[in-house]
Amino acid sequence: MPEGDFVVPGDLLGTSEEFISGEGTYEESGNIFANATGKIKINKRERSVNIEPLTKMPPIPREGDIVVGRVVDIKDL
Repeated sequence: MPEGDFVVPGDLLGTSEEFISGEGTYEESGNIFANATGKIKINKRERSVNIEPLTKMPPIPREGDIVVGRVVDIKDL
């Protein structure tokens, strides 16, 4: 995805071969995904990808927070 594109949590941003996972992102199985809603920011010097939040809502869950949700699929690891 190009820099400046709007993303939501779960959107694929690239691979760990292209970028280092930065703020507002996470890496899973060699892929980097957004974990926040906002715009993509790429630091070419560091080769990192970050998400610049456009809003403070929804908040990013932290360890110990209570999250209400719905399970839609379960897979074996």
